[in-house]
Amino acid sequence: MDFKDSTMGFICSHDLLNVYLIRKTHPEWLAESLNGVGGHRKITETFSACMKREAYEEAGYTGTFTQFATLYGTNRQCLVYYSIMQEGQRALETCEKEKIEPIRLNNILADAGQMNVHLPWLILAAVSHVSRPDDKFRIDVKYMRVAKSQNIC
Repeated sequence: MDFKDSTMGFICSHDLLNVYLIRKTHPEWLAESLNGVGGHRKITETFSACMKREAYEEAGYTGTFTQFATLYGTNRQCLVYYSIMQEGQRALETCEKEKIEPIRLNNILADAGQMNVHLPWLILAAVSHVSRPDDKFRIDVKYMRVAKSQNIC
């Protein structure tokens, strides 16, 4: 059984006007699309430690993350986080060949064609969570794929 847990995170500007996304170069099926920071969890690390490690590796970011959603798929789960940068914090820099791009939150739906289908509403849910921190989301990704193929959502 192939069980790959992962994390995904969104880094927002201090004023909540921008979210910083990675312009992916790999894997091939994600190349040229925008995505949050994150990746596969090592068997010996917690989800929180995975999120911190991935944010540092992909964006040079060391801020605090808040978990607000869990995506469930067949034999895997992805914990979804957000972080709000401190005012005056230095620019994000990737240690990889991928670029970090600021995306205006008020244009997130206009930029949706450059993202995985789940990203725009997850980003908006993250921003909403800032004012409603007790809300948690549980999303069954397998069901959503079925719904998408049936043009339900």
